[in-house]
Amino acid sequence: MADVQTVLSNVSDQREELDIPIPPGLFDYFWLRYIPEATFSMIQPILVQIARGSTREEIIRHVENKFRKEARPVCFNFEQQEFANELEKEEYEITRSKEEKIRHVLAQNELTYPVTVEDSISLLFRLGILVETERDEKRLVDMVYHPFPKPQDVLTFEPAQLRRLEKLQSGEETENEADALMTARRVFFKR
Repeated sequence: MADVQTVLSNVSDQREELDIPIPPGLFDYFWLRYIPEATFSMIQPILVQIARGSTREEIIRHVENKFRKEARPVCFNFEQQEFANELEKEEYEITRSKEEKIRHVLAQNELTYPVTVEDSISLLFRLGILVETERDEKRLVDMVYHPFPKPQDVLTFEPAQLRRLEKLQSGEETENEADALMTARRVFFKR
């Protein structure tokens, strides 16, 4: 069996904050289809805190403060909203549809859609993306790089959902390009 590689096992004290790569497995295995966007957008600040040797409580506090300072939502608002224009309404409807699918998959696995930072971090632990490790008599949070968990090894899917995921992972099918671009723009460029 291959050795498990994690952020803490690969990070050096000299690394800059932006030099901590997001595990490719998040993208390779299409985790963005099963992790809410707000939770996914917490990954980079979580990685920074992991590299600093933080506990679960320290990470929760850091991410809460970061999102509060940046006035970023920690979960999707499923309630109907007023929109400035049609484009904003269209983006909302696309995101709402995607988040409803995520909420459905989580519910079929007896997982709760996260509404707080603590919920999001708990979800990442339940999915096996975050782990705790003992170091210097402290329980630190770590993130797996390799072998990265696959959604189908952690979640239960309906047959059609599983076939779609396997086709995406094998390259037989591709993600809707417009949806993928819009998601990437929202997650990575609204900081």
